Amino acid sequence: SSPSLLGLVFVRAAPAASPCRSPHSDPPLVCSAEPARAMPTGTVKKFFEDKGFGFITPDDGSEEIFVHRKVYGDGNDRSAYLEEGAQVSYEVEWDDRKGKMACTSCTGFKTGGGGGDQWG
Repeated sequence: SSPSLLGLVFVRAAPAASPCRSPHSDPPLVCSAEPARAMPTGTVKKFFEDKGFGFITPDDGSEEIFVHRKVYGDGNDRSAYLEEGAQVSYEVEWDDRKGKMACTSCTGFKTGGGGGDQWG
């Protein structure tokens, strides 16, 4: 005869609270012991306002980065532009379609076709 499991209670311990995981997050957040890296920085080399794109020269000397105004805000502001020579911070990902790195976010965009706040 097999042993009886009657009378046994199985208790699953609740996981300990973690600063890297919210009890409401799904999927769980990833926790890393590495400090957050600062976004790369560079200088706007050229920006074609009429076409909505340009290029950033990275401060680390790596290959120039393509940037499109669609990475600004909700991507629909057709007046967004970058001033040539402006210092910006950005994030990049590989663009399979273009076969090169492209910005996924970028600081320093201005709107309204110029004449606005120069510190924007």
